[in-house]
Amino acid sequence: MESLIRLGVRQGGQVPPTAAYVWRNLPLDVGHVLSYFVAHEAHHRGQLVLAARQLGSPVPREVIIGLWQWQLKKP
Repeated sequence: MESLIRLGVRQGGQVPPTAAYVWRNLPLDVGHVLSYFVAHEAHHRGQLVLAARQLGSPVPREVIIGLWQWQLKKP
């Protein structure tokens, strides 16, 4: 990620498209690219928690809080 951001900054704030970028549906400015990857990674964390729950082995609350780096509030 750091290399991608640095590349975009060197290119005037735009990540240059590659031949592998076939959908062309994401603006390639550094802000959009970084936001997309953060959201995409969070989506996968959510998928893992949901899959575990659906398979009958829910992830403990403390682990979920750790996945999202939220603070556990004391009652």
